[in-house]
Amino acid sequence: MQFMERYLEDTLDLGTDRMILAPGWGYVDAPDEEAFARSVEAIRRLAEKAAALGVKLSVEEMDPLSTLLVRDLPHLKKLLDAVGSTQITACLDTFMAADNQETVEQYYEAFGQIGHVHFSGYGREGYMVPGTGELAALQQENADGDATDVAPADKQGAKTVLERQLESLAAHHYEGDLVLGLWGAGYFKDPDAALRRSVQWVRESSLISM
Repeated sequence: MQFMERYLEDTLDLGTDRMILAPGWGYVDAPDEEAFARSVEAIRRLAEKAAALGVKLSVEEMDPLSTLLVRDLPHLKKLLDAVGSTQITACLDTFMAADNQETVEQYYEAFGQIGHVHFSGYGREGYMVPGTGELAALQQENADGDATDVAPADKQGAKTVLERQLESLAAHHYEGDLVLGLWGAGYFKDPDAALRRSVQWVRESSLISM
């Protein structure tokens, strides 16, 4: 906890006012409820210090290989409801939401607001360059099973999953930060090229204001 509290101070030193909390693991041979209760207690403590410092907190869902506690929207809502602090909000990870067949609309229905957004293209290869990845129509067709292939973003002018998500955020007048996240073996050899392509997409997109 002392390290986490120091991170709150580091947040201000880095010139920002928001810290993202990543849900973690409990002991695999202990009931999930015990780890959940510890997490609630710890986040409440962090929220109190964050309020005193003027730092906002956000929590995002993560994949089941990364966490036992918050692996989808219902688990995220359960955690934030239990913490019960206005100092902490939901962070939307567009990839995880799409992977769990969750929509931006469902996030707003659950929380009333979204405090922060991590965005990327969606596809089997991972957190992809925006403008590439699976098409929204293809994802819908494969909602009950695994996608069989990743369609090109420009196929018949169709929109990607990410573009649909950004449109929904705009419809809800989201004005918070959008932070790019790239991950996938295809980017390991030349991550700078993927970043340049992402920056170019953002500059050309009418869905993101810079």
